Amino acid sequence: KMTNTLKEYGFKMADNDSKNLQNALRAYLFEAQGYSIEVLANNSISDKEKFQSKVKDLVKPLSMPPDTAGNERLQKNADGSNVIELTELNPFFDPKRDSDKIKIIRGNKDVLDSALALLQSAPSKPNSNDDIILIALNSSTNKLFDYREYGAKWKHAILTVLSRGWTIVLLVKSNSDRNIIVRLVEILQSALVMGKLRIYYCNRNDTLAVNELFAVPERGALYCFSSKLTNQLDSAFLFRSKLSIRILSEHYCQFFSSARPLLREYPSCAKAEFQLKITESEENLGNRYYFNGGISAITIPMSLYEKYLKMKKISKQEALLWLDYHRRRLTAFETQIQYYKYKDIWLKEAVEMLIHKKKYSFSNDYILENCIPDNEDIVCHLENIVNMLELYENYEVALVGRNDCKDACGICWMVKENSGAFIKAIKTSTQKGTNFDFSDSGVNAQIAEKEVISAFEEYFKNVWNEIKFYEKQNGKLVKWLKIQIASLKKKVM
Repeated sequence: KMTNTLKEYGFKMADNDSKNLQNALRAYLFEAQGYSIEVLANNSISDKEKFQSKVKDLVKPLSMPPDTAGNERLQKNADGSNVIELTELNPFFDPKRDSDKIKIIRGNKDVLDSALALLQSAPSKPNSNDDIILIALNSSTNKLFDYREYGAKWKHAILTVLSRGWTIVLLVKSNSDRNIIVRLVEILQSALVMGKLRIYYCNRNDTLAVNELFAVPERGALYCFSSKLTNQLDSAFLFRSKLSIRILSEHYCQFFSSARPLLREYPSCAKAEFQLKITESEENLGNRYYFNGGISAITIPMSLYEKYLKMKKISKQEALLWLDYHRRRLTAFETQIQYYKYKDIWLKEAVEMLIHKKKYSFSNDYILENCIPDNEDIVCHLENIVNMLELYENYEVALVGRNDCKDACGICWMVKENSGAFIKAIKTSTQKGTNFDFSDSGVNAQIAEKEVISAFEEYFKNVWNEIKFYEKQNGKLVKWLKIQIASLKKKVM
């Protein structure tokens, strides 16, 4: 029936066997893909008769057995899958009418390797601010981050490209596969510090059919898809021409109308608004997970925080605003601590900096930058921490060395279960040595997507579980803090 239908439309077949029919169909589909690009490049090619004539020309050579075609370069991948590169000798390629050399990639590993290689090939710097690298991921088919070896390589490649001044725009379509989101969170920890990473998110309820795409200006666009029902990326087309890269990028930009920015960023001038969102999130019921490099602000007694604010040159009205935020956070903690888990990760170097250098590692978002406490203030704060650890069983603190948390350093974040994730990325220039002055902040951002919040929780738990047992024993921390308190009291006397 298929052969008869083709003949009705004027397509001549060499014979009626199934092999020729399969080759003919492959020709039409393959030509249709190149034709889409050609139409956009030259409207005159949209004439149906010209297109039909071209396809007819392709049917005859495709009807020949593959071993007699002679002008198709067929290579084999390591796993035996095919890599076909279309060249001037290939019957599909017409230098007068085609604008691209399309490379066909088969096999999951080869697709992943090609995507990574394409990103790594990005030019040393963008030609203009309008040049962006576009990446689209669909968690239902993409297993890129399921493999640790690829996750590490991708993280390094993204950081390298960002360090060259490129902007990366990432479109993520999630279908409840949390693995890819957790892997992205890991990359996010370091990538946000570099800046110029824009992430857009489509959740599983969206009806968009987003295939994987990796588009790098002047290098290529890799269009990936699954050719089977297994939902695993096993095929890809690699386009090299500038026209193809531009057209594919513009096509994918249409999806952004239905996507949302993953991060809601707050400029430095909106620090009060950012802290209000954190306060409101903490007031919602649920577990709380925190990593800020230094000591959690909820351990500062109300009276001490009020004293610190008086050291700052701010108006009385602004001071009252910050006092209200702090009071609400402390009240939320005391109300929920009996029923929910509070887990903090602190850097030991930051605590030692407070004890020995009288300097907090808090960012200026909490109005404590350049605040110089005296020994009595530090004793008051440390004693309050000891009281909290001894009184509340659900409050746990892990004290770790900076070298044990390299991936997490440079970014501060707090996650409130089912409520929000809050991120502060610190510019790399402020992270050297044991300098924890976070006044030069890079990004303040909030995440409200439920799936991503859950992924942050899972990521925190993974980090927590990897911390050595003795580093997260409250009893051991209390003992160490009491030694520091005794030493400070001697200085006061």
